[in-house]
Amino acid sequence: MDRVMQQLKAQPPIVLKSMLSKIKKAVNPSMTGHQPPEVQQDTRGRPTSKAQQKKKAEVARRKDTRSEAKGKSQKKDEDAQKPAVQHSRSKKNKAKKTVEIIDEDFPLLVGDRYKNMIDHFKDWLPSMYRRYITHMEDAQPDGNCGFRSVAMGLGLDQNAWMWVRQELLDEMFINKARWLPLLDSFDPGFYTTVYRSIN
Repeated sequence: MDRVMQQLKAQPPIVLKSMLSKIKKAVNPSMTGHQPPEVQQDTRGRPTSKAQQKKKAEVARRKDTRSEAKGKSQKKDEDAQKPAVQHSRSKKNKAKKTVEIIDEDFPLLVGDRYKNMIDHFKDWLPSMYRRYITHMEDAQPDGNCGFRSVAMGLGLDQNAWMWVRQELLDEMFINKARWLPLLDSFDPGFYTTVYRSIN
């Protein structure tokens, strides 16, 4: 207990206050607004999404309103005629697809469409990054391939390269006070050179 007190006294006041409030909450949980988690009764299978739960509740509500309108006697007759259905709890054996990895250096690239690109670009990509590459695209080599690559990396079509270029120009123009000292620290006038090359 002495060690705990020493550690608490060594803390800044704001940290001490936070730690003490956490200790109080742990010692006396009734002081917090936290409730224990709901216990699921039927935990078999995959949990349903909120949309599915709402749909089930809506169907159940509709059934309740219909059954009230039909009357109690008619409902008893219907229930007696329905056969009891028991759902199987066994899992069906599904055939798993086996996908062949093309290159051990690129374990996340799967499929024949990447074979030519891996063969062509493998030596250009540093080996330390290869295992993280999940997707490859070959941009049209027309001088705007850098902008095309950024567009595809953002999930756009490569033809959105003009938008990427304009956004970069806008960024450099609007935040000139930030980019001018940074780029000119490499070489005086480098900001102007870069801006003109993009424009």
